[in-house]
Amino acid sequence: MIYGYIDRSAGLTLEILAAGVAKKDSVTISKGTDAHCSFLRISAVMEQEFFALPDEDSSLFAEHERKI
Repeated sequence: MIYGYIDRSAGLTLEILAAGVAKKDSVTISKGTDAHCSFLRISAVMEQEFFALPDEDSSLFAEHERKI
C-alpha cells in the first residue's frame, strides 16, 4: 500500500506504507512498520499496474495515518 506526494526536488514520490498480496477476489495487507521508510520515484514504476483499494469505513486510513 502506498501514498503519493510531490517532493519539490525529486518529483512525484510514493511512500510504501505496507506490503500486500492481491489474489483474484481479495487483498491482504500487512500491518507495516514505523521502524523503516521506503520510497519509490514514480519514474521507476510508471509502467506498472496499480489499483485503488476501497476504504469506505476509513479503517485502512486509520491504521496507517501515523505515517501519512
